[in-house]
Amino acid sequence: MPRTSRLRTHRATYTAILGVAILIITGFAVQRTFLLRDEQNRENLERVRSELRVQIDSWTELNEDRVRDWIQDLSTRSDLRDRESSLRAEFPWFEGVYIWEVNEEGSDFQHPLPQVNEDIDSELATECMRKANDVGYQKSAEFLNEATTLYQACSEASSQEKLIMSTVLADLWLREGRPQRAWGILQSTSPVLDAPLSLADQIQVGDTDLAKRRQKAAVALQEMGKSEQSTEMLRELFLEITALNGPQLEYLLPIAEDIYQKDLQNTLDTSESKGAHRAIMRARLRLNGYQNLTEFLATRISVPEGAQDEFVVLQGLYSDNRTLYSGNQDLFFVMEMESTFVAVQVGVVPLIDNLMDSLVSAGNQSETALVDGDGTVLRGLQGHNAVARAQVPIGTLFPRMAVTRDIDRPTSTTEIGWLAGQIAPVGVAVLLGFIAITGRLRADTKERELYDRQQAFIARVTHELKTPLAGIRVMAETLEMGAAKDKETSQVFLQKIIQEAERLGKRIDEVLTVARKPEVSARTPVAPHELAEEVVEYWLPRYQAVGARLETDLKPCAAIAADPALLRDALNNLLDNALKYRRVGIPGRCLIRTGEVGKHVIFEVTDNGIGVPIHMRRRIFDRFARVEGAGRGKAGGHGLGLSFAAEAVEAHGGLIECLDGFNGGTRFRMRLRRG
Repeated sequence: MPRTSRLRTHRATYTAILGVAILIITGFAVQRTFLLRDEQNRENLERVRSELRVQIDSWTELNEDRVRDWIQDLSTRSDLRDRESSLRAEFPWFEGVYIWEVNEEGSDFQHPLPQVNEDIDSELATECMRKANDVGYQKSAEFLNEATTLYQACSEASSQEKLIMSTVLADLWLREGRPQRAWGILQSTSPVLDAPLSLADQIQVGDTDLAKRRQKAAVALQEMGKSEQSTEMLRELFLEITALNGPQLEYLLPIAEDIYQKDLQNTLDTSESKGAHRAIMRARLRLNGYQNLTEFLATRISVPEGAQDEFVVLQGLYSDNRTLYSGNQDLFFVMEMESTFVAVQVGVVPLIDNLMDSLVSAGNQSETALVDGDGTVLRGLQGHNAVARAQVPIGTLFPRMAVTRDIDRPTSTTEIGWLAGQIAPVGVAVLLGFIAITGRLRADTKERELYDRQQAFIARVTHELKTPLAGIRVMAETLEMGAAKDKETSQVFLQKIIQEAERLGKRIDEVLTVARKPEVSARTPVAPHELAEEVVEYWLPRYQAVGARLETDLKPCAAIAADPALLRDALNNLLDNALKYRRVGIPGRCLIRTGEVGKHVIFEVTDNGIGVPIHMRRRIFDRFARVEGAGRGKAGGHGLGLSFAAEAVEAHGGLIECLDGFNGGTRFRMRLRRG
């Protein structure tokens, strides 16, 4: 074959091989692009699921701890009504607390007490009161005057009878067009018109009769031309009724609903009307929950297993999950506390809304939804352009509900694939370069900050070490110059040299102690409250010496496996800080507390000192970090005490937090896991 032909053949062969190679590479690139896209979709799906699990678990743990604290707190309080009202105002999903004992006969409620007004005689048993009633219904002013006279002269009648008869006479006088006379009768009857409904049992009158009398008084004010006073009286009565517990609401809720529909609805603005409507709905929820709980307890002697060690959840007593969310909203956290059971009732809808709000804040609202076991959307919207949908069950609180979050589908598969194949290498390089530069800049910044802190630390330590050294040198030179010949003078100087040397050694020991990396040498069983008592005994004289108070609230706790010396040093640093950073002109106060919260034991050191700004409450645990600025006192410090405490807690697998203390002070909480 001629040379030219061979070259052409070789070139054609090379061209074909190159073309095939290009086709193979192109096909591989396209295939790789689609594989990468599918892999990315799977990774995104798993990432979204993981994020949802973390968010739901964090939300659940937070609110379970909150409910556990409520139960432990409410089980020992005497002002349950006031505490319930404050919790109800602060948390839209908190409704009430129920406390009962279980015996062979059944369950006896201790709070709220069952309604007893039905035992109060609502009939007119006194003869003079019955006569006043009969005369009053003769329907004329003459007979009404006689009936009123008989009523006022009937001294042997009970408070309940007078309350009933005053309302009857007031109604008759109103029909006669004499609102002033009706108002006078109602106002002069004991108890006073604005007597709280909650006192009805104590003064032996019916709370329903109290409410009706006040409602009738509002009608009298309206007819007397005092519309604003009438509306205000009805509004206060409405709010008082809707704040009551289940037993009272069985009788009084219809009165509140009647007041809202007939008197308040048209006088309130939009926001006030919505608030009144929410108050009625929450009252209905409490009443419904109380009725369902009493019926539930009447059919069984005890609550489910587990309430003795941890709270259990009673949910949907008479409904499935879907109706639980939309209507029959029964959800109770029940726990046994010292032979009694304590249950916290929560509103399912606001509790779910709280969860959804926390999830939506981390993602687009249109991507996140609440669904039931059949996939029916209960809250939120499902996207229509999703490549995948991550679904995570809520957990023990709502086992038949789940949260879903959509992963959007690309607008054009071909375009996305081409861009991925063509731009991916450059994009990856740029991204890696950006990450490297960003990481380097952050590392440089951290290194510079650490260097600056170290320099400041060295300067402070050098100054503190040079001061006693300078004193020692001056006194030594004085002795060398002849002062040593005077025995008394030399003795004074030698004593001061010893004191300065001890001060120098003590300062060096302090720096070395806090500068070392805390390590757990050996774990032994440690009772937190006993360890705290030892620390308090050491520090109490120091606090007393400067006129400061050191208080304790040391609840017995289960022993934990820990290094007692390391924890003792951490507490010493916290108490030392509380003593050093006192507020000028105010007596110092510090409270050290121990206790158990869920699966953790806690140490808390709370003071009323100068506090830590919010933006510094995380950085304050870094080494050499100090809060600078005016008003920070002259206590000094090297920025190592809190970092030592944090590292000591972390060495035990725990967590330390900086929170608000007394009157702008600081509270440090060390949380260590039991067992």
